[in-house]
Parts: sequence; structure tokens; C-alpha cells
Amino acid sequence: SNLFIRISNDDTNGLLIPLISTPKNIDVLVDLDSLTLPQKHCLIFLGCSLLSKRSCVVQGDTASGKSHLIRLFAKILGAKLNVFQMNSDSNISMLAGQSVLNNSISQKDQENFKKAFTDLKVDDSIRKYLSNPKNIDISNPKSWTPKELKKLLEFIQSIEIDIKCSKYCSEIENAVQLIKETMNPVNRFEHQESAFIHAIRKGEWVLIDGIESAPSVIAEKISSLCGEKPELNLYEYGPKFYFSKDNIKPENRIHDNFQLFITYNPNYMKESQMIDQTF
Repeated sequence: SNLFIRISNDDTNGLLIPLISTPKNIDVLVDLDSLTLPQKHCLIFLGCSLLSKRSCVVQGDTASGKSHLIRLFAKILGAKLNVFQMNSDSNISMLAGQSVLNNSISQKDQENFKKAFTDLKVDDSIRKYLSNPKNIDISNPKSWTPKELKKLLEFIQSIEIDIKCSKYCSEIENAVQLIKETMNPVNRFEHQESAFIHAIRKGEWVLIDGIESAPSVIAEKISSLCGEKPELNLYEYGPKFYFSKDNIKPENRIHDNFQLFITYNPNYMKESQMIDQTF
């Protein structure tokens, strides 16, 4: 249940690191034999970082094995490692998540459509249209696709003159407006949590691979996770996106097993991309 890394000729002198979970393939230990001496020293550094619960930056040239070592370390300990490959297009949504169009019909959407269908039935022509499952099956929410709802609206528009003369005109217009608002893509966007935030909450590992290639805002945001009291403040997205070790809200608390690794190649950086030395 532990990984022991010997750091001297004395077999009892070393690092004892608890496994996160049982490795899926213990043959991964064979890969340790192929490591160079500097790489083995780096592995000790990773172990110290984990035991001290501090984020770490692994610096080295291209193809020096930085990412490979961190991936290997995660495999040995059975940790879930989320890898974020940095480039010039990386942005803060990688950390916070993003809004995505929800194609499924929520419970609230279903209630809106049911109300609209009920209100539309006051008109004989529309009631006849809705009673035909070939047009739209109002008893089956799965059939309430944008295509079928659009056909319904087109049918109502085709009898608009008759509706204007009806005493139920106001009810029908309100029902049509409710369908349109519920169908509107603007109202169907929802926030999708990022893998980064998920890792913070669930205690998984994160590798920011090649921080030198990312816009400076990424380094600025994650630098606060590298201190003695790690925190992440994505204030641009609101108060729900402030995370810390001692946050009173469980959903905004950094899990004790969360671990951040960063690889950095200073020789690859342009002068305009230089990271602040405080990082």
C-alpha cells in the first residue's frame, strides 16, 4: 500500500509514499530501470512535493522527460492524472469551464411545453393538430424536438387570421411565446464544469504541461495554487469560483489529495511570454 523510494545506500532511509489506489499494471515499475540519474532525482523531488502537499514545477529542456516522469509517477501511485497541454490558444475557460448548449429537455422545459400545449387546445384546429401523434406526440417529451415544435409554430402561423378573430387569441399568443422562449438557444445554455475544477473538488492530479506556451493569464491564475495556502480565485466567473483549502463551502474546498504539477521549458519562451519570477 506504499511506494518506498530509497534515497541513500541505507535501505531504511527513504520516502514512504502511500498509494492513491492499486496500480492497474504493476509492470510500470520496470520503467524505473530506464530512468537516468537526473530523472531519478526528479522522481524524488516529485515524492517530496506530494508528501509536503505542495505544487511543483519541473523545469527542463525539450524531450528531457518532464511530462513522462509525472505520468509515470501517477501510474505508479494509481492516481488519476488530468493533463492540460498548453499552447497560445489556451484560455481561462480551461480552468473555469464553459457554457454549452444543452440539447436535452429539462424538467422545467417539459413543464413549459405542457402548459403551452394545454393552452393551445382551446382552439379546435390546433387541438386537432396536437391530437395527431404523426404531427407531434404531446404525451412523449422525447418527440418534442426543435423540428417538430417548429412545424407546430408554422401550422399556428398558417391559421393566424382565424386566431386573430378568436376570443382565445391572447391565450394562444402567450402559449406560442412560451414555446419560442423555451426553444431559444440563449435560454438553453448551461455551465459545464471543467476537468480542472473537478480535479480540485475530487482530489485528482493535474499536469499543466508546457506553461511557457500558455498566455500569461494562465500562470497568473494558477500561481496562487503553489503557495503554502493554495487557493484559486476566478473572480471573472463570480463568487462560486473561489476555491481554498479551508473554504466553509464543501463545493468550493480544495480536496486534500489534489496535486498540481507544472512543466516548464525556459529555453522555449519568447521574451513577451516570460513568467514572473515570483511564480
